[in-house]
Amino acid sequence: MNIIDVLLLKFPDKSPIIDYQVFDKRDGTFEISYWNVASMGMEMPTLAQIVRWSDEVELSYIQERMRAERRKLYPPLPDQLDMIYHDKKEGTNKWMELIEEIKTSLPIPKE
Repeated sequence: MNIIDVLLLKFPDKSPIIDYQVFDKRDGTFEISYWNVASMGMEMPTLAQIVRWSDEVELSYIQERMRAERRKLYPPLPDQLDMIYHDKKEGTNKWMELIEEIKTSLPIPKE
C-alpha cells in the first residue's frame, strides 16, 4: 500500500489537494510535498508513523474481509434462532458448534 492510499484511508474527510499533497517521485516512491498543519490537526507524519498507519489500515482491511466472508457462511437469523430453540429443547449444541466452526475456519487477526 502506498502513501497516497494510506493517507486517503486514514484521513477520508481531508482533501489530497487542499490539506496535503503527495509527490510521485517516478521511481516507485512518493513523498509528502505539502502538509496543512492547521487543517490536518497535526505535524507532517514521519515515515515511521506512515508505516504504522499502513499496517493498521492493512489489518483493518483484512479483518473486515474476514468478517464479510463469515457473514456469507452464517445461516439467516431466523434459522439460527430455530437452531437455538431446538438446542435448548433437545439438549444439543448444534448452533454453537456451527458458529464455532465458522469462526475457527475464518479467524480474524488481532494484530
